[in-house]
Amino acid sequence: GEYDITNFEVFGEEFSDAPSTTLTPSDSPTNLLEDHVGYVVRYAGEIRTVVRYPFQIDKTGEILDMTEGAEYTLCEVDEVEGWKAEYPNRMNFDLDGKCLGIRHGNPTVDIDPNFVSHADLHILDLSDPNATTIVPINVNQTYGGDLLLLTDANDTNCSSFPTPYDNDYRGADPANPDDTPSRFNPDKPVFAKFPDGSHGLYDSRL
Repeated sequence: GEYDITNFEVFGEEFSDAPSTTLTPSDSPTNLLEDHVGYVVRYAGEIRTVVRYPFQIDKTGEILDMTEGAEYTLCEVDEVEGWKAEYPNRMNFDLDGKCLGIRHGNPTVDIDPNFVSHADLHILDLSDPNATTIVPINVNQTYGGDLLLLTDANDTNCSSFPTPYDNDYRGADPANPDDTPSRFNPDKPVFAKFPDGSHGLYDSRL
């Protein structure tokens, strides 16, 4: 027989990353990326991103249910985007009492209008490179995934955005046993559109 290996992509002088770094073979396909298929992922009931592949357990390749209404409980997660991280599988779901890693890790923020309506989202327009100065921060920890806006945001939509300071719905945890959540119905998140057309998610922490 003959094998034909195609569709390698070159980023600069490097080849694109493999879809998974696991050393465990799998009976399930590893790369399930589909350009015309999107799964809307919500966190705390609000849109967080769109992924183009179903979630898979990293070590087995088992494909998780991605039909509307499917829910999973996070038991561990890196804030770093999975494709940028040294260990790209550190987003774990509690599945049958086991905390299992999910391939590709924490997904990149993607609010593709083909899958979600931007009319229903809070989006800060930072797409003009001449009016916007954005720099990466915490590069050693987040591999450039954290960005800081150094210029005023010239967007009339700002006045309609919710305050980020009333959305603490975490509640008690082992480190803060006396904590009580200030809200159980948090406001919608605020996204940003960058000059390259990509999107980010606002984080009030500095």
